[in-house]
Amino acid sequence: MKTVCYGIFLAFYILPIAHAHSGESVSEIDIGYDSHYISEGRNNLTDGGIVWTTLSHALRDEFMFIAAYGLATHDNADYDELNLTLAYQQEFANLAYILSYTRLAFFKDGQFDNELALSTHVNGLSVVTPTLDLVYSTQANGYFAEFGLQIEFAITPEIYFIPYVKVAFDYGYADRANDGHNHSTLGGAMDISLGKTRSMQLIAEHAIGGSFIARQANTERQQSWLGVHIISRFWAHFQ
Repeated sequence: MKTVCYGIFLAFYILPIAHAHSGESVSEIDIGYDSHYISEGRNNLTDGGIVWTTLSHALRDEFMFIAAYGLATHDNADYDELNLTLAYQQEFANLAYILSYTRLAFFKDGQFDNELALSTHVNGLSVVTPTLDLVYSTQANGYFAEFGLQIEFAITPEIYFIPYVKVAFDYGYADRANDGHNHSTLGGAMDISLGKTRSMQLIAEHAIGGSFIARQANTERQQSWLGVHIISRFWAHFQ
């Protein structure tokens, strides 16, 4: 069972805080396919990939609501997942942060979870942007921490490429029997503008599991996946 969707945190950074102060709200629809469902250095599906449909709406006063539904593409995987998230985003000096609560439902497994999360990144640095994600699961009674560095390159005014590296640590979240380094990640995301309200995001990621992942018989230590997402945005004025 998967208990956190890091893709949702990426959506927060796409929707700028400025809209909450300018008399506008932003809604976003993200429909995407990931070749595998890799999280916490593990493949969550027995076969095939997953299709995600994510609806997000940024409100005034820096609040955001997100609903994300994932469905496995192969019947033998027999997996689906619903994430309902309420988030608060703000900036302090050069630090942008998001506090969120997520209710997770795994209908085919008959399981549920609640998560509290903090996601941060540092603005204003000339080259590299540091990031930090912390997630606490009430079901596992454990937390997961992921530290990252990313760089943004403007290839053209319409195409941006963001390579990143991450190091993750597990403390009773994905594996209750082990604490410490969980996996490291090398990845890159390319955002391609398709007009004023639409974009395409291409993602490639490779995860290298820690030593205790290697000891698990049903998990490969090295995992790779590719993703293609189409994102549409809508702006609405309020008084």
